[in-house]
Amino acid sequence: DLGDQRKSLEAAIGDKTAKRDELDTHMMAMMKTIEQTEGKMKVLTAARSKEHKIYEQELGELVGAIRALGASLKVLKDTKAQNSMVQISGDMGGVKDVVAMADMMGLASKEHRALIGLLQDSAPEVPMQDYSFGLSDGIVEMLEEMLAGFQKERQELDKKEVKARAIFEM
Repeated sequence: DLGDQRKSLEAAIGDKTAKRDELDTHMMAMMKTIEQTEGKMKVLTAARSKEHKIYEQELGELVGAIRALGASLKVLKDTKAQNSMVQISGDMGGVKDVVAMADMMGLASKEHRALIGLLQDSAPEVPMQDYSFGLSDGIVEMLEEMLAGFQKERQELDKKEVKARAIFEM
Protein backbone atom coordinates (compact mmCIF):
# COMPACT_ATOMS: atom_id res chain seq x y z
CA ASP A 1 0.00 0.00 0.00
CA LEU A 2 2.45 2.69 0.95
CA GLY A 3 5.02 0.82 -1.05
CA ASP A 4 2.66 0.61 -4.02
CA GLN A 5 1.87 4.30 -3.75
CA ARG A 6 5.55 5.07 -3.53
CA LYS A 7 6.32 2.98 -6.64
CA SER A 8 3.40 4.63 -8.45
CA LEU A 9 4.61 8.14 -7.51
CA GLU A 10 8.21 7.33 -8.44
CA ALA A 11 7.01 6.05 -11.82
CA ALA A 12 4.96 9.24 -12.33
CA ILE A 13 7.97 11.35 -11.36
CA GLY A 14 10.12 9.39 -13.80
CA ASP A 15 7.57 9.89 -16.60
CA LYS A 16 7.25 13.60 -15.87
CA THR A 17 11.05 13.99 -15.67
CA ALA A 18 11.40 12.27 -19.05
CA LYS A 19 8.66 14.51 -20.49
CA ARG A 20 10.40 17.60 -19.05
CA ASP A 21 13.72 16.50 -20.57
CA GLU A 22 11.96 15.98 -23.91
CA LEU A 23 10.35 19.44 -23.68
CA ASP A 24 13.69 21.02 -22.65
CA THR A 25 15.32 19.49 -25.73
CA HIS A 26 12.49 20.73 -27.93
CA MET A 27 12.68 24.20 -26.33
CA MET A 28 16.45 24.37 -26.95
CA ALA A 29 15.92 23.44 -30.60
CA MET A 30 13.23 26.12 -30.93
CA MET A 31 15.47 28.71 -29.26
CA LYS A 32 18.23 27.84 -31.75
CA THR A 33 15.74 28.19 -34.61
CA ILE A 34 14.62 31.58 -33.26
CA GLU A 35 18.24 32.72 -32.98
CA GLN A 36 18.97 31.64 -36.55
CA THR A 37 15.79 33.30 -37.81
CA GLU A 38 16.67 36.55 -36.03
CA GLY A 39 20.12 36.45 -37.67
CA LYS A 40 18.54 35.96 -41.09
CA MET A 41 16.10 38.80 -40.39
CA LYS A 42 18.99 41.12 -39.54
CA VAL A 43 20.73 40.27 -42.80
CA LEU A 44 17.52 40.68 -44.83
CA THR A 45 16.64 43.93 -43.06
CA ALA A 46 20.10 45.35 -43.78
CA ALA A 47 19.84 44.31 -47.43
CA ARG A 48 16.35 45.83 -47.72
CA SER A 49 17.55 49.03 -46.07
CA LYS A 50 20.41 49.30 -48.57
CA GLU A 51 18.02 48.57 -51.44
CA HIS A 52 15.61 51.26 -50.19
CA LYS A 53 18.40 53.83 -49.91
CA ILE A 54 19.32 53.17 -53.53
CA TYR A 55 15.66 53.60 -54.47
CA GLU A 56 15.49 56.91 -52.60
CA GLN A 57 18.66 58.15 -54.31
CA GLU A 58 17.42 57.18 -57.77
CA LEU A 59 13.99 58.63 -57.01
CA GLY A 60 15.60 61.91 -55.93
CA GLU A 61 17.57 62.10 -59.15
CA LEU A 62 14.49 61.34 -61.25
CA VAL A 63 12.32 63.84 -59.39
CA GLY A 64 15.03 66.48 -59.82
CA ALA A 65 15.29 65.72 -63.53
CA ILE A 66 11.52 65.81 -63.96
CA ARG A 67 11.29 69.16 -62.16
CA ALA A 68 14.20 70.64 -64.12
CA LEU A 69 12.75 69.50 -67.43
CA GLY A 70 9.29 70.77 -66.48
CA ALA A 71 10.69 74.16 -65.51
CA SER A 72 12.83 74.36 -68.64
CA LEU A 73 9.88 73.42 -70.84
CA LYS A 74 7.78 76.11 -69.21
CA VAL A 75 10.49 78.72 -69.77
CA LEU A 76 11.00 77.59 -73.34
CA LYS A 77 7.29 77.56 -74.17
CA ASP A 78 6.71 80.91 -72.47
CA THR A 79 9.59 82.65 -74.22
CA LYS A 80 10.04 80.92 -77.56
CA ALA A 81 7.92 83.38 -79.53
CA GLN A 82 9.57 86.44 -77.98
CA ASN A 83 13.25 85.61 -77.63
CA SER A 84 16.08 84.40 -79.74
CA MET A 85 17.44 80.90 -79.28
CA VAL A 86 20.47 82.41 -77.56
CA GLN A 87 18.31 84.05 -74.92
CA ILE A 88 16.27 80.88 -74.48
CA SER A 89 19.34 78.69 -74.11
CA GLY A 90 20.55 81.05 -71.39
CA ASP A 91 17.29 80.49 -69.51
CA MET A 92 17.48 76.69 -69.73
CA GLY A 93 19.48 76.27 -66.53
CA GLY A 94 19.94 72.59 -65.67
CA VAL A 95 18.76 71.07 -68.94
CA LYS A 96 22.33 70.11 -69.87
CA ASP A 97 22.64 68.14 -66.65
CA VAL A 98 19.26 66.50 -67.19
CA VAL A 99 20.13 65.51 -70.75
CA ALA A 100 23.44 64.12 -69.51
CA MET A 101 21.56 62.12 -66.85
CA ALA A 102 19.18 60.81 -69.50
CA ASP A 103 22.17 59.76 -71.56
CA MET A 104 23.65 57.86 -68.59
CA MET A 105 20.30 56.14 -67.98
CA GLY A 106 20.02 55.15 -71.62
CA LEU A 107 17.05 57.45 -72.21
CA ALA A 108 18.81 59.92 -74.51
CA SER A 109 18.84 59.50 -78.26
CA LYS A 110 21.38 60.97 -80.69
CA GLU A 111 19.12 63.99 -81.01
CA HIS A 112 19.07 64.47 -77.24
CA ARG A 113 22.86 64.31 -77.11
CA ALA A 114 22.95 66.86 -79.92
CA LEU A 115 20.84 69.09 -77.70
CA ILE A 116 23.65 69.07 -75.15
CA GLY A 117 26.01 70.34 -77.81
CA LEU A 118 23.57 73.01 -78.91
CA LEU A 119 23.08 74.25 -75.37
CA GLN A 120 26.81 74.24 -74.70
CA ASP A 121 27.67 76.32 -77.76
CA SER A 122 28.51 79.89 -77.02
CA ALA A 123 26.21 82.64 -78.25
CA PRO A 124 26.63 83.35 -81.95
CA GLU A 125 27.44 86.85 -83.16
CA VAL A 126 24.43 86.93 -85.48
CA PRO A 127 20.95 87.05 -83.90
CA MET A 128 19.01 83.84 -84.50
CA GLN A 129 15.52 85.34 -84.22
CA ASP A 130 14.54 84.07 -87.67
CA TYR A 131 15.53 80.49 -86.82
CA SER A 132 14.59 80.25 -83.15
CA PHE A 133 10.95 79.26 -83.56
CA GLY A 134 11.58 76.06 -85.51
CA LEU A 135 14.67 75.22 -83.49
CA SER A 136 12.91 75.74 -80.18
CA ASP A 137 9.99 73.58 -81.37
CA GLY A 138 12.42 70.74 -81.96
CA ILE A 139 13.97 71.27 -78.55
CA VAL A 140 10.52 71.33 -76.93
CA GLU A 141 9.69 68.00 -78.61
CA MET A 142 12.98 66.46 -77.47
CA LEU A 143 12.55 67.72 -73.92
CA GLU A 144 8.97 66.44 -73.83
CA GLU A 145 10.19 63.01 -75.01
CA MET A 146 12.84 63.04 -72.32
CA LEU A 147 10.29 64.11 -69.72
CA ALA A 148 8.03 61.22 -70.72
CA GLY A 149 11.02 58.88 -70.48
CA PHE A 150 11.89 60.10 -66.99
CA GLN A 151 8.26 59.81 -65.89
CA LYS A 152 8.10 56.25 -67.21
CA GLU A 153 11.39 55.46 -65.49
CA ARG A 154 9.97 56.80 -62.23
CA GLN A 155 6.85 54.65 -62.57
CA GLU A 156 9.01 51.58 -63.15
CA LEU A 157 11.21 52.49 -60.19
CA ASP A 158 8.14 52.92 -57.96
CA LYS A 159 6.72 49.56 -59.12
CA LYS A 160 10.02 47.84 -58.30
CA GLU A 161 10.05 49.44 -54.86
CA VAL A 162 6.46 48.42 -54.09
CA LYS A 163 7.22 44.85 -55.18
CA ALA A 164 10.46 44.71 -53.18
CA ARG A 165 8.72 46.07 -50.08
CA ALA A 166 5.86 43.56 -50.45
CA ILE A 167 8.31 40.66 -50.78
CA PHE A 168 10.26 41.86 -47.75
CA GLU A 169 7.15 42.25 -45.61
CA MET A 170 5.86 38.73 -46.37
